[in-house]
Amino acid sequence: MAENTSSFQSKLAMLRRQYIAELPTRLAAIANELDALVSHEHTSGIPELRRHVHGLSGSGATFGFQELSATCRVMESLLVQSTASGEPLDHVALMSAWGFVQQAAQAAMGERPTTSTTSPAGRVAPRVLPPPRVWVVDPTGLLDHHTLPHLTQHGFDVETFTSPVQALERAGSTPGAVLVVDAGELGDGQDGIGLAEEMRDARGVESPVIFLGGAADLNTRLRAIRAGGVAWLRPPVLSDPLIDQLDRVVERGARAPYRVLIVEDDPNQAEVCAVGLRKAGLETRVVSPAGLLASLETVVPDVVLMDLYLAGCLGSELAMIVRQDPRWAGLPIVFLSIECDEAHQHRALVRGGDAFLTKPLAPGRLAELLTARASRARVFRQQLLRDGLTGTLNHAALMGALGSEIAGAFRRGTRLAFAMFDLDAFKDVNDRYGHAVGDRVLRAFAQLLKQRLRAGDTIGRYGGEEFGIVLPDIDGPGAFALIDSLRAGFAEIEHPSDAGPFRVTVSAGIATCPEHATGPAIRDAADAALYRAKRAGRDRVELDEPQPIGAGS
Repeated sequence: MAENTSSFQSKLAMLRRQYIAELPTRLAAIANELDALVSHEHTSGIPELRRHVHGLSGSGATFGFQELSATCRVMESLLVQSTASGEPLDHVALMSAWGFVQQAAQAAMGERPTTSTTSPAGRVAPRVLPPPRVWVVDPTGLLDHHTLPHLTQHGFDVETFTSPVQALERAGSTPGAVLVVDAGELGDGQDGIGLAEEMRDARGVESPVIFLGGAADLNTRLRAIRAGGVAWLRPPVLSDPLIDQLDRVVERGARAPYRVLIVEDDPNQAEVCAVGLRKAGLETRVVSPAGLLASLETVVPDVVLMDLYLAGCLGSELAMIVRQDPRWAGLPIVFLSIECDEAHQHRALVRGGDAFLTKPLAPGRLAELLTARASRARVFRQQLLRDGLTGTLNHAALMGALGSEIAGAFRRGTRLAFAMFDLDAFKDVNDRYGHAVGDRVLRAFAQLLKQRLRAGDTIGRYGGEEFGIVLPDIDGPGAFALIDSLRAGFAEIEHPSDAGPFRVTVSAGIATCPEHATGPAIRDAADAALYRAKRAGRDRVELDEPQPIGAGS
């Protein structure tokens, strides 16, 4: 009997190895059927595609590849649903499911893809960055007395100077700090703007300066700009607006690259343009005119770059179509063309363009112009989508971003996590210290999230004292490690008040995709995990642990 069992196990192992070896061929068959189905826009190929997917699902379970089987079931269910209902096939959802099938197959073949956001164990690698240096020269006391300790709590290396002479001596030996200075008289016949000018000369480079001052005439403001001024804050200067300005100046790695959508029907020309923009740090996606509308949904670009003359249409006609959707009313559209006729250029701008650039244009100059357009557009868009108190996304924008990121995760075949935070006993904070202090606590938590999260993460205020974070390209354990570090970090922050400093804790719940495949589903799962964290005593993180896809079916 033992011999028979051993023989069976050996044969099973051999069949399993053979199955793994055949996986690339089976995947290629699915890919071919899928490509024909999507490209030809008809449903006659659904039965054959379903046959391949169904076979892979059953055999995956037989050989112990449960995730491969489960993801194939999801893909098959989309095909069955379309056939039964007679409705058009959802190509986006189908391609998203296919991405997860490929990922599961790679894992089965021992080719697990790695990402830059997680370690092999799925945990986030810590970011070790030096704290941004800030030099403060404020002898007249324009800054609120809580500001300096608040800056330190938010991760800035703050050094204060009581006289301009001290600051000048320091500038000659240690470059690389943001200067915060009273623009008025500092003593010894020196004003703040003059100090910034002398520090610039001592360093040999122009460093950013945030000036503190009241109303000033145009010549004074021009002088401040020329001395390196990036902001002018009027007293009383509280910590929150100053921290916002400092974060914009130093960025701390929080800004995601600007996204450029290139609409071009000449692949070679498009690639030349894209290479130059990527070299300048811009994210690019090249699409044909037919792919423009769909790509607006998936890429959500900061700027669109297109030729005026395209196969089958004019770029200005495409611009008119884009502008018919209110969501893209503020999206910059830049034309890049050999067209030199001013009348044609004018017509293109009237129809919906924002700028007209004439070829040839040096890649560096094009990148600068697109960056400027994208930067202003992103600021404008953020103002419309942001919560006024914390600067994070508002509820509607957060949920919209969550839905988009889930679609992107399915399309790329990657994972995603969504975390919900709730500040513990926050009503007691408002009751004891007042709503103004409570607002500062909310802003402090938002600042912590902005500083410590990755460039591609999305932060939003869900409502009241609840916040949500969308974390692409990360698994459950990795998200747990990240969120728990945020929980611990916030608990260490002391919040100033007239009654003395105090601390606030936070609880969090996490859910993951593809275990939860829609925005409402993953939100509800994260909310349920958050509720468990609250019931378990607060100041903790709970990770949702759903059944695997297809379990029990």
